[in-house]
Amino acid sequence: MTIPSEVIERVAIWDAAAIKYMAIGFGLLALSILSSASVTVFTEQLSKVSIKVLSFVAAASTALLASFNPIDLGYRFRDAWRELDSALLQYKANPEKFTADNVIQAVANGEGIIGGATRPSINGAESTPGSSKKANEPK
Repeated sequence: MTIPSEVIERVAIWDAAAIKYMAIGFGLLALSILSSASVTVFTEQLSKVSIKVLSFVAAASTALLASFNPIDLGYRFRDAWRELDSALLQYKANPEKFTADNVIQAVANGEGIIGGATRPSINGAESTPGSSKKANEPK
């Protein structure tokens, strides 16, 4: 059995997504730090409008970082890419021992890594996507 072309495409997609989300995350982080530091350090030199704009930029970039966590998503895409890339390399090096089914399983594992973030729930307990346990239920 050969590797489906979708699997090969997915390696490139996950690699690009990792780079994109990390760049967005670190860009927002730098913007947040620089704008808040500018408001703090240059209060005498900045006009009231500049202070308001920089304060808004700092708050908005911090809120986007906290809400969407693009850095973590980028790292999850990178971890999924590593899982799949490793499986493809093992398949190419030793196809008798490491089959296409193993590579397809690596895709499933990678999808789990990408989608496996924990989310805070309303009652304070963390949940993972697809879990239906309540916070006070035994595990």
